[in-house]
Amino acid sequence: MRWGVFFLICIGFVAFLVGVRAEQKREIQSHQWARQMAEYCENLADSFERLESHHKALAKQYRQAKQRRLAELHERLASEHDRVADGLNELRKAYEQLAKELRR
Repeated sequence: MRWGVFFLICIGFVAFLVGVRAEQKREIQSHQWARQMAEYCENLADSFERLESHHKALAKQYRQAKQRRLAELHERLASEHDRVADGLNELRKAYEQLAKELRR
């Protein structure tokens, strides 16, 4: 009977050690998974920062291109305005000359 009790105690101890070892393996796997997820999240954050930086650069380029285009359009409009004003001045002079000639 003593040997049976001793044998049961040994089996219980071995089962306890196996259970502890299994828990340690699960804990190690859990830590590895947590490290992998942390690394994945860091990679995602880096990717997001790169995309955000790229988006800001594209927005800046767009604003600059828009400003250049508006400046070009403004110059063209100013040129057309000057051309029309010159044409109106010529018409005014011609009208004044015609009015002088008609008065004679």
